[in-house]
Amino acid sequence: MQPEEIEKVLYSFPNVRLAVVYAKKNPFTGYLVAADVVIDAECENPEEFKRKLSDYCATELPPYKRPALIQIVEELNINYAGKVIRSK
Repeated sequence: MQPEEIEKVLYSFPNVRLAVVYAKKNPFTGYLVAADVVIDAECENPEEFKRKLSDYCATELPPYKRPALIQIVEELNINYAGKVIRSK
């Protein structure tokens, strides 16, 4: 899995400010694709946003690259160079 490729799709969706994609361990499938997303403050209901973002990913990504878990978060860890820290 190339997280940057999936993040590029997430960033192309309106109101996504920051995103990080990572693999989350799953006892049944091994790993799932997961994404933490920071959205614009004026955005709609977070649950509705997650549904729309998931639908968008379904049109833009093959099934094995689609985030199975999308979590809306307040902020992500950023390093001194302004890049998101992948700490999952």
